Amino acid sequence: ELKNLIERLTILYPGKTISADLLPGEFHQTDDPHYSDGTNRLSNAAHPQLQDRLDVTERHIVQDALEQADGHKGRAAEILGISRHALKRRLQRLGLQ
Repeated sequence: ELKNLIERLTILYPGKTISADLLPGEFHQTDDPHYSDGTNRLSNAAHPQLQDRLDVTERHIVQDALEQADGHKGRAAEILGISRHALKRRLQRLGLQ
């Protein structure tokens, strides 16, 4: 999964240094019980500005993929490594309909 993500980011951002701020939201959140406090580290209530920044970053990544795919959602989903249905849900959540 990580390798796939890095490959996608290098396609979406050629020549750029890949940093944590380019990662989609799901790579920043965790409900993993192995974390000592057992909470989601980036809950919306605890870090609204951070979540807003992550949403903006995710929005840019999705928009870039759509541009590369000439607006074709199926191809954009392939670029992002997600299903077309998952892309549709993200587009709705991010207000990119």
